[in-house]
Amino acid sequence: MHRPGGEAARRFTDTALAAGVVTHPTLARVLDVVDEGEQAYVVSAWIEGAPLTTLLAEGPLDPDQAASIVGQLADGVGAAHAAGTTVGVLRPDHVLLTPSGTVTLVRVPRPGPTLIDDVRGLGALLYAALTARWPLDAGGAGLPPAPTTGGRLCTPRQLRAGIPGDLSMLAMRALYPDQPTGIPSAAAFAEALTVSTGRPAAAPDLLPFRPVGPGGPGGPGDPGDRDGPGRRWSAGRLAVPLAAMLAIGLVAWLLVGIFSGGGKPAGKPASAASPPGKSGPSSAGPSSSANSPSHSSTTLRTIRPASVKSFNPFNNPPGDDNAADVGLADDGNPSTVWKTDPYRGYANFGNLKAGSGLVFDMGSAVSIRQVRISTPTSGLSLQVLAADSPSQQPSAMQIAGKKTKAGSSFTVSTSAGTAHRYWVVWLTGLAPTTDGQFQGAIGEVHFLR
Repeated sequence: MHRPGGEAARRFTDTALAAGVVTHPTLARVLDVVDEGEQAYVVSAWIEGAPLTTLLAEGPLDPDQAASIVGQLADGVGAAHAAGTTVGVLRPDHVLLTPSGTVTLVRVPRPGPTLIDDVRGLGALLYAALTARWPLDAGGAGLPPAPTTGGRLCTPRQLRAGIPGDLSMLAMRALYPDQPTGIPSAAAFAEALTVSTGRPAAAPDLLPFRPVGPGGPGGPGDPGDRDGPGRRWSAGRLAVPLAAMLAIGLVAWLLVGIFSGGGKPAGKPASAASPPGKSGPSSAGPSSSANSPSHSSTTLRTIRPASVKSFNPFNNPPGDDNAADVGLADDGNPSTVWKTDPYRGYANFGNLKAGSGLVFDMGSAVSIRQVRISTPTSGLSLQVLAADSPSQQPSAMQIAGKKTKAGSSFTVSTSAGTAHRYWVVWLTGLAPTTDGQFQGAIGEVHFLR
């Protein structure tokens, strides 16, 4: 209702009339708009169901379930935008989950919100569904506020173990839609969630609503179990082809273990700096290269970096791929590995960012002739970049060498003719995993000059 009616309620009634032309299962249908002079009111369909806030009071949702719910809402908001109207009521207490498993936004749109506001609201809903925390300044409908660290909003993965990296990143990108790496529209957000969940955004067969138990959230910065027991997959994705992939993956893992000399696929966490007293090997073992080295390995010697850090130049949203484990790529043991987060849908980081990698600080400018890399994830595509500052964007760095669909142990012969202090192993394409995702891993990097 709006009091008074007439000219004072014009924007209110115009917005409701525009919403009335949108027909979508996730948006409550506008049935009538009436202006009686003293008051104006809108009649919408009555929906029976439980508010999302009620479920979140019991704890955050399963990541697949959260993505499915918000993905359907994003599809409906995208339909409203295509019809020339906005929604602007994207709060968890306005989202009803019906006994039949459908999701409906029940509030009538209000004038004022922009398309960007709606995208930000969708990001806030995904954030809330994953964490049971509200990331915006207002409109939490009783949910506790999301915490910050260093003046910046914590990512969902910092608050709770088991949230996939792509969903955490999508929530943050939608919360900052006006930033360079932000989600530009509700339609783009719906498409990204469709890829993430592996199901159509408007699929009627929703997973049963099942909040995650109270023991789920981890402490700030705790990477947790990336895809732990709380992760559930649709039955269509766990079919016979997956069993074949698992068998192939097991054979590949055993072969990598034999040729890398390690008996385990992963190692213990390590600091970003090289371990004190580490002695680098004089050679990196078997290698192959598409480009014949211009210098024999007997004329080259290994140079150890002073330190190694995660390289994530597109830091909006914030968060690096397993930054705490980067030292495993420079600890002298190829069986201990640094891994990227797993991404779904596409090998180019799920279409979420241009790449990710490691920046090695040599301590002073040096000329590198070869970079020898071992990895348990054959099929990676990467570039070796040279720079004078670790804060440069990849496009501003010199491409010293590159490799496409590399094997488990390979050499990149560099073409950099000048000395540089910082050398970057920049992953641009990930390898498929046995569970249908994409991920990269680096066992060891050796620099030779």
